[in-house]
Amino acid sequence: MSDTINENRANRFIDFMGCLHLTGDYYGQLFVVQPWQRNLLRNVYGTVKDGKRQYKTAYLEAPKKTGKTAMIAGLALAHLDNDPPGGRIYCCAAEKEQAGLVYTAACEMIKQEPELQEAFRVVDSKKQIFNRKTGSFIKVLSAEAYSKHGVNPTVVIFDENSSPMLAIA
Repeated sequence: MSDTINENRANRFIDFMGCLHLTGDYYGQLFVVQPWQRNLLRNVYGTVKDGKRQYKTAYLEAPKKTGKTAMIAGLALAHLDNDPPGGRIYCCAAEKEQAGLVYTAACEMIKQEPELQEAFRVVDSKKQIFNRKTGSFIKVLSAEAYSKHGVNPTVVIFDENSSPMLAIA
């Protein structure tokens, strides 16, 4: 069986992102998925081979102020909302402050959506967001590898030097 695009799989993520509201300079504005973002999401989430998603890793490098952090935060929330129970989504960077940028954007998106406020529980003291129904969570980690044994991630977002990377189990 050859590679094909499953539009339903891709649109689940694209549509979810289109329901979010932006943060920062554009706080409150609806997230409009740009053509380059739509193409990336369609290829990463929609390309299937033998009935399974073909790509497990995406590397994104784009200029500043193109909406990378908002897109990655939206994807983290989409996984938190749509993945099977027990998902573990980690936002990582060399320094916890950098990793916290995606987490902060995700929290600001949740604050703007009553449905997400109901579905998710934010625990700022631990830099974690929980899905109340599934037990899945988003958590911020720094790159101190010695303390990260046994985390068993389902999604890893590594944000460094303006080039986020997304790894999906």
